[in-house]
Amino acid sequence: MEKYHYKEKGKTKERLNMISLAKLYAEVFALSPWNEYTKSQGCNTFFGLDTKPGSLCPHCKDMLQEAYPIQDTILHIKSELDRPNSLLTIIENEKQIIGFAWGFSYKNCSEFISEKYRTDEMKIKLNNLFTQLNTSGRLFYFSECGVAPLFRGRGLSNELTQTLITQAQTLQQSIVMRTNYQSPMIYVARKFNMKQIMGPQNNEIINFTDQENLDRVLFIKN
Repeated sequence: MEKYHYKEKGKTKERLNMISLAKLYAEVFALSPWNEYTKSQGCNTFFGLDTKPGSLCPHCKDMLQEAYPIQDTILHIKSELDRPNSLLTIIENEKQIIGFAWGFSYKNCSEFISEKYRTDEMKIKLNNLFTQLNTSGRLFYFSECGVAPLFRGRGLSNELTQTLITQAQTLQQSIVMRTNYQSPMIYVARKFNMKQIMGPQNNEIINFTDQENLDRVLFIKN
């Protein structure tokens, strides 16, 4: 297995197969706990592998589409890699991408909150929370991480996470990560001493729930 880093803002090296990366991204998030295989544009709801593109949304009766079409996903990834201090790390096996992680910087907590949360309620709660944590400067956002199903359980998520944490430490920035409370990334975050500051943990709620997504949690490492 080989690991590669891509740091150039606005560039993707020739050897990076964006189609392969986009396909793996879609494959990872189609699985539990995300279950994002199809999506209804009508009600902006994701559905799992028990649905198929072209069928009708059970909620709004709009036609379901692929959750992550290849070209749209490529554009999304490239836009994130254009962000300040972006870093993409991939792991390949026999020239096939089997793992990925990327992140980038926000200039401050307010920018992160404004972009990632829609409601005034959540924005106020999170601004207050970051103030309590004395976190006000630049943040490095742990945006995405995924490993192909056949290669899970080999510590690849730990390798990918370490790369992004090292990037945040080099930049002297706190790192934040959002994920589903049932995601394997919960255990990775704890392994690297990231502190959960929002959402469900076992039978408790840390500080408060994310009213925009009740399953979502937030971690930070200063």
